[in-house]
Amino acid sequence: MLKGRLCALRKSKEAIEKANKQLRRIDSKKGCKLQPATLEHAEYITLFTTVMCHTLKGVKILSLYRGRWQVELVFKRLKGIVGIGHLPKYNPESCIAWLYGKMVVALLVERLYQEAEFFPWGYPLWDPEGKKEPKKSCVVRSPWREFEFWFMVVQHAIIPRLSINEILDHWPQIKARLMQAFCA
Repeated sequence: MLKGRLCALRKSKEAIEKANKQLRRIDSKKGCKLQPATLEHAEYITLFTTVMCHTLKGVKILSLYRGRWQVELVFKRLKGIVGIGHLPKYNPESCIAWLYGKMVVALLVERLYQEAEFFPWGYPLWDPEGKKEPKKSCVVRSPWREFEFWFMVVQHAIIPRLSINEILDHWPQIKARLMQAFCA
């Protein structure tokens, strides 16, 4: 038997309404009837932990989990958009080089995304607090879409799309540039 404790925190009124709306939408798609206990449980954030209360209080555990969840979201984004989970090499040194390269690109893209609000896009960037009201004709992207956009920009700048015929036609110039880059 595993010893532990259950930590719970009541959600804000807005978060409860959002959770209930999502549950109702899911149940209407499935044709089910919501149980009162399900609606009650949706009002709380609950975590099971093996850390005893004299070591960490419940609020601190929930705070740590919130930070951990942000890290999980970053890795999900890196795996989904940057493809950090896929390394096309088998040699450990090559894998590390690919991983470092992907991390450098991801950090560059993240930095570009952070600076994106200073570029004249013609539409406001996504505002998580909802304080900026976008115009009806404006396109508003989520942070994930902005990150994906910047990743594609950086990827196309680093890896130009060339057909095999173009590569073969320009191979002497490509080879010379590569030799310059690596021998300099």
